Amino acid sequence: MGGGDKCTPSSEDDAHDVNGGHEKQQGSKEAEELKNQGNELYQAGRVKDALSKFDEAVSKSPDVAVYRANKAAALSSLGRLGEAMLESKKAVELDDNYARAHERLANLCLRLGRFKEAKKHFEKAGEGGKDGQKRADQLDQHAKAALCARDKGEWEKALREADATIQGGADADCTLLGVKAEALQNLGRSDEAEKARAQAEKAAADAGTPAIRDPVISMLRAKIAASTGNFDGAVAAAERAVKLDPDNCAAIQTLKQVRALANARTRGNDLFKAGDFGGAEKAYSEGLETPLGKENAFLLSNRAAARSKQGHWEEALADADKATRAYPNYSKAKLRRAHAYRNLGRHEEAVRDLEELAAAAPYDADLGRELWEANRELAQSRGEDVSGWKFTPPGGLVDVTSDQQYRERVNGPGLVVGYFTATWCGPCRQIAPVIKKLPEKYPGLSIMKVDIDSHQQLAAAEGVASVPTFKVYKNGRKVNEITGANAPLLDQVISQNLQDILKKV
Repeated sequence: MGGGDKCTPSSEDDAHDVNGGHEKQQGSKEAEELKNQGNELYQAGRVKDALSKFDEAVSKSPDVAVYRANKAAALSSLGRLGEAMLESKKAVELDDNYARAHERLANLCLRLGRFKEAKKHFEKAGEGGKDGQKRADQLDQHAKAALCARDKGEWEKALREADATIQGGADADCTLLGVKAEALQNLGRSDEAEKARAQAEKAAADAGTPAIRDPVISMLRAKIAASTGNFDGAVAAAERAVKLDPDNCAAIQTLKQVRALANARTRGNDLFKAGDFGGAEKAYSEGLETPLGKENAFLLSNRAAARSKQGHWEEALADADKATRAYPNYSKAKLRRAHAYRNLGRHEEAVRDLEELAAAAPYDADLGRELWEANRELAQSRGEDVSGWKFTPPGGLVDVTSDQQYRERVNGPGLVVGYFTATWCGPCRQIAPVIKKLPEKYPGLSIMKVDIDSHQQLAAAEGVASVPTFKVYKNGRKVNEITGANAPLLDQVISQNLQDILKKV
């Protein structure tokens, strides 16, 4: 069966005859009609509507196993596994010889990681359950191996065995998803760990199990949040773990460790802002020495900044490099590594890092200038003449030559102004000198100049009724529109919206 978001019947929950020909008991005529209507809706992929009909059938004849089984099939397709299991259990309690209901219940148990229970119901499912028994045994072995590896700290093996269990069919086992998240976290793969943790929480919620209230998941969330720089979130998650189980020693210890980490970061930041870079370095180092702080990319990056301020470039490079390797998407760490490379004369490596950063933020004027400076330093180191080099900020005033060019740019990153004008327009000529100077005043700003006579279709599609008209886009979304030659208003709108776009990486 597929995951909880699947809305069409799978081969395993075939609602056109979910009772598998099991016609020993029927309810009232009205209940039978509701069941048949539900089956038709289920076949058509209208699972929620089908569930409503099955639910009505159960209310009319609550002691009919078939109606319970049909309802379980619909609940399962909607990802409501805990409720589906309850209905399946009621079905087999009403009729222990109902093989198809046993098979469905076994598959639900399998998905939820209840392998012994799954095997018991597969045994009662007749011929259709023989392969299921073997699969339950195999998954049980993988699950035990994953838990054993987790207890020993063998994270590669724990991840491998957890994946084998989940991919083998236990896709809603919140315990194994939690093991996977913990293994990924300890292997330095924080982004993947967070996804697995979220899946574990969702699986627990879908199953309606008490695991969602288990402090283990909150502790895991705290550790992942700390590793991704969300120190406040880490403290909140650890506090929740303790609240859920005040006597849980592991939860109490996690809270102490997370608080120590967060306090070290805060203390270091305060000292850094006060200009005490040596004190800041010491505070960050204390945080890195805590159990949860080892290899923390965000503390390493902060310590790199403190060491850079003291001119300790080799040490700063080591920290920034570790931070970048631990958390590749952390652009600040990569920028600090580039700074260290430049100051150590390692120009090629500096250019490489800055090119990667600039590719992700092509309209960041400060980053563009730094890349230009690094390229100039690289050229100088090779003996090239750089006297004629001139920095051109990204963006600028561009004459639009095609509709596609305009659309690609306004839908792209940064702040972009669509400037609709005409040669015969007096107010357009009046404001033109102001427009020309805007990219100089606001480096990184792009202005796409559209002559409405040359691009009539584009002007019509954009609803331009008069000129000049200015359409302001921020990261592909239109945020403002100005009609008329109102230079002060245009300047104000650009200034307000450009702040977020051109902040440092």
